[in-house]
Amino acid sequence: MYNSVAVQLITRINDEVRTMSGNGQNNARIGDMWVGTCKCHPSPIPMSGIIIAGESSVLAQGSPKARQGDMVIGLCGHTGTISSATSLTVVGKKQDARMSDRVSGCFSGVIVTGSSTVRTA
Repeated sequence: MYNSVAVQLITRINDEVRTMSGNGQNNARIGDMWVGTCKCHPSPIPMSGIIIAGESSVLAQGSPKARQGDMVIGLCGHTGTISSATSLTVVGKKQDARMSDRVSGCFSGVIVTGSSTVRTA
């Protein structure tokens, strides 16, 4: 029961993030959160985590921008990467990550926080 309620909640959050992001998607940065499900446990569990790597030459509200392939970590300690990003913007030779882009590894989820401000360091 717990898992099905958690999955429904995460699905609802994912849908809301996609709706809020629209075309003006916020920039993902080191420290921004993702939510999803970690499959590396005996029974998959709801999970959240943060982005832990990015491009230091481009900042969004003072934090390095995240890109496709940058590392993320779950609260359980499992790591993964940002697996989707926009092909319209390149940051440090990698595609730019935004709110609602996907993370994957032991887990699957979406980025749920971000910044609308970007500047070159």
